[in-house]
Amino acid sequence: MSNWDAAWVFLKHRTASGQWQHGLLAPTGHTAPAGTTVTVANDGGRYPGAFIHRSGDGQGSLVNNGVRLKWDYASSGLRGTNLVDLSVHGIEMVYVPTGAFYLGSEGVVSPFYEYPEVTKPFLVTSEAAIAVGPTNGHLHYDTTTWTHGDRGGPLPGAFPKGHAALYWPASNNGTGVRGGSQGSTGTLGAISDRSNSANSGAVNRNGDGGGRGVRTAP
Repeated sequence: MSNWDAAWVFLKHRTASGQWQHGLLAPTGHTAPAGTTVTVANDGGRYPGAFIHRSGDGQGSLVNNGVRLKWDYASSGLRGTNLVDLSVHGIEMVYVPTGAFYLGSEGVVSPFYEYPEVTKPFLVTSEAAIAVGPTNGHLHYDTTTWTHGDRGGPLPGAFPKGHAALYWPASNNGTGVRGGSQGSTGTLGAISDRSNSANSGAVNRNGDGGGRGVRTAP
C-alpha cells in the first residue's frame, strides 16, 4: 500500500473583464514531461481538471515546467477569436489508497464506536452498506455530546465511506494553493514529495494527509 503527492490543476477564464468561470479540459491531448503523469478527472464526460504527479518512485521537489494541458474552450461557448483572460491554479493533494480504517479512537470515549463498547472504534472494511443502531457489532454514535443525528441506518452502499481510494488536500489552511499567471499555459511550481509511506492492515484515515509521501508505481 502506498500514497503520493499530486497537484490538482484547474483553470479559470473570463471575457471582457467579466465573472471568472471554470474551464473544462479536453479528455486527451495533454503533455507530460518524462517522469510525470497527467491524469485527467472524468466527471460524467466533463473534465474539470487534472492530477499531476510522479510516474514512479521518488522524493524531494518535482519541477514540472514542461506540463501542457489542453483547454476545451468550445465547451464554454468560446471560439478561437475570443479575447480571454486565463488563470491556471494548482492545489497540493495527497492520494490516499484503498484501505480499511477505524471510526473512533481505541480506549477512549469517541463519537463513533462499535456497539455496545463506547471505547471500541468501528472498523470500516469496504464500501458496502453499514448497519447502524444499538445492535451488537453495529456502528453507533453519541448524539448527546459529540454530534447530532437520528442514529438511523443503514449507510447505503452508494454512500461514500472513505474506504475507496481518494485524493485529499495536503493542507487544510489553504497554504497548498498556487496560482498561475494568465496565459494559455500554466507553469507548476515545485511539488514536494514527503517521506515514504507504506501501511498494511487497518489505519486511521481521519487526518489531513500526515502520512503523505513517495509514490510507488502500481
